[in-house]
Amino acid sequence: MFEEMLNLAEKYQSKMVICNIQKVDQHGNVTQKLTQIPNMLENIDLENNFSVFSDLSYFACNKLFKKELFDDKRFKKGVHFEDIQLIPQLLLECKNIAQTQNFHYQYLERTDSITKTHTEKGLDILKAVEDVEAVFQKSKYAEKKLELKNFQIFEGVYSFLAYLAFVKNDEAFYDMANKLELFMKERDIKIKDILNYSRFDKNYLLSLPLKKKIFYLLFFAGQKKLIRKLM
Repeated sequence: MFEEMLNLAEKYQSKMVICNIQKVDQHGNVTQKLTQIPNMLENIDLENNFSVFSDLSYFACNKLFKKELFDDKRFKKGVHFEDIQLIPQLLLECKNIAQTQNFHYQYLERTDSITKTHTEKGLDILKAVEDVEAVFQKSKYAEKKLELKNFQIFEGVYSFLAYLAFVKNDEAFYDMANKLELFMKERDIKIKDILNYSRFDKNYLLSLPLKKKIFYLLFFAGQKKLIRKLM
């Protein structure tokens, strides 16, 4: 894993290198293959391919970083989803990134992990997006407003809703749903923007399994009570 990624970093003078991920269960069985950047070259120039900023999955575990990226940045303490908060900020410091299509990283999903315990800590996703927004506005990519909006849609709406779908407490569910609606209103994110959002040149909503499509569409239609009955 590290040998190939280090070679790519040196070959392209890249501060960040990415590999694909395989999710595995506690018995070592592969449950899901997660291709990170499909249909793109090993060396990706961000100025000309900045859609990567909004399309990328911001896991830290499958990335190799140049040490200097952390000169004045650290993972935020005491929060969930710290990857979403920090890794996009590091990407904004890069001129290019490198990638391999090899599935080097094996991600073990435990049933008792933080990401499987769904509470109001999921609101940390929205806070993470807010932190990234502040850094984005001061970055060399600040004029790329479309990509920022798509990042807000992918992480702030779709990723947040994917978490919200598993929140069991009714009060927490409705509170989080209301905060998401406020998040969207403050950023002028319309339903049509969400429905039209494409990730890696494919409509994101249409690419999802049927159950996820139904959940998202019911939420966008304001059918929160119906969602709770079905859950």
